[in-house]
Amino acid sequence: MTIGDVYTYTGSEFTWMTGRPVRVRAIMPHGADPDSDDAYLYDDRSVEAHDLDPRDRVEVQPYIDREDRWSWVTSDPLAGDLSR
Repeated sequence: MTIGDVYTYTGSEFTWMTGRPVRVRAIMPHGADPDSDDAYLYDDRSVEAHDLDPRDRVEVQPYIDREDRWSWVTSDPLAGDLSR
């Protein structure tokens, strides 16, 4: 997984997003403190050095079909809920 990759959200935590394409913006490793300044991995080098865990959170932008663009609002599903 790298920043900018596109996946399909297959989970049920964010029901409105199920089946929609989403673009990876960052990864928050499982167990990281979300309030910490270094909780998120924003660059490909950090992401590649990290062993992705299905429990990691992935900050994603959903695609808005009717406007033909990526949303500026992000969500943070589990890595295990994203598929190619």
